Amino acid sequence: MEESDAKLFLLPRDARALHPEPRNTQVATFNSTWRLTANLSLKVKAYKYTENPGHRKLKQVVKTAEGTAAINKDVERIVEEDGGRRELTREETLRSYVYGQDLIPISKQDEEKMTLESEPELSLLAFIKREHCYQHLLLSHTDVLLPQEGSQTVFFALVKAMQDSDRVAIVRWQKKRKQLLALYVLFPHVEGSSAQLYACQIPWKRDLRPVRVVASSSLAMSERQEEAVKNLIRKMRVDEEEGSEAALGVKREREEGKESATKKRLCSLYDFKEKRDPARVAMDEAILAKARGEEVKEPEEKQCLLPDARRWKEAKDAVEEVRSAFTIKWIETKKSKQDDRSR
Repeated sequence: MEESDAKLFLLPRDARALHPEPRNTQVATFNSTWRLTANLSLKVKAYKYTENPGHRKLKQVVKTAEGTAAINKDVERIVEEDGGRRELTREETLRSYVYGQDLIPISKQDEEKMTLESEPELSLLAFIKREHCYQHLLLSHTDVLLPQEGSQTVFFALVKAMQDSDRVAIVRWQKKRKQLLALYVLFPHVEGSSAQLYACQIPWKRDLRPVRVVASSSLAMSERQEEAVKNLIRKMRVDEEEGSEAALGVKREREEGKESATKKRLCSLYDFKEKRDPARVAMDEAILAKARGEEVKEPEEKQCLLPDARRWKEAKDAVEEVRSAFTIKWIETKKSKQDDRSR
């Protein structure tokens, strides 16, 4: 740690202290039983595996002769009455529910009656085919479920059976006593002799906002158009599947003795787990620079999310083919309409 010239902060020596790599603290978010049926339960623990992205919040401050000072915001409770404005005490206020244009007051007694009193639970509802659990319905962060001592064997057998049959589990889950009950889907994952279940929240019926999509009868693709788009995807792939552009490029570079550089380039493209949020990095490094009295610069890591210019160049022919295929279709349609009008 070192002190800045302004003597207002104790600064870390580098930006890694401001945006450290995530650490697995192994704090369980759930430590109880998974109830499969009335007569069968498994002891499991759940840990947070991913979390929703968070960003630093900027607070309003005021400059003073001694530096900067935070602004305290006092809440003023005022009510308009016939006799004028009157200030209220905290005890006089009630919480209310907004219902249309009205405010429905809710007392503490009402809140107690409305609150669903239930103990933490994890209960199986059903197993469904994985293809029926649509990815666009997954919400929030991901938890990972692991077996406790004494449940490893049956847990492994269950997860493996789910994976072999391509099934996922739908469960109702309340992690803590005062948390809301939620629906989750459990995805099986087996790697060697270890097994995990990844839990993703899914919505209740009232949380869905259906969007009506009107199908167009004019969206008929020709074989040329369909093949042009498939070729573009093949050109832009970053995997090493046999016959893909990436595989051919890797083969060429391996023959030239550039294998390590190739692997690094490929990994930097598709290994998203190694990516850091450029917006968070930019803010952290800007804060560090300002605190040290340095000029704020654009972070180098921002470049990590730019598309690969080399791959764009390799896909140029495929891009031109797509443009040509669909432009020709549009010109032909426009020409046919003009011919119809001239008749």
